[in-house]
Amino acid sequence: KEIRFEELHIQKPKKWDTIWRIVMFDIPKAKNKARDALRQRLKSLGFLQFQESAWVHPYPCNQEVEFLVELFGVYPYVQLIEASKIQNDLKLREHFKL
Repeated sequence: KEIRFEELHIQKPKKWDTIWRIVMFDIPKAKNKARDALRQRLKSLGFLQFQESAWVHPYPCNQEVEFLVELFGVYPYVQLIEASKIQNDLKLREHFKL
């Protein structure tokens, strides 16, 4: 898992499928280290923090997110949502150059 962890990245397709991926979590305080590690790794994978415990990415990332939540032992506390629309997403589009 260490090797895979270090190699983990999200592929950027040639064309965006117009679906937003939103990772939301409510991880208990007892798992502070895992929550911080998840936040750091989401950031390093290119996610943008949308709210305190909500992170957004425009490209398919189900496998990568599932790998992280299992690795950090926080699977029951994390949701991955795929949304076709986020109201007022201009800043997101600009950030991701879409």
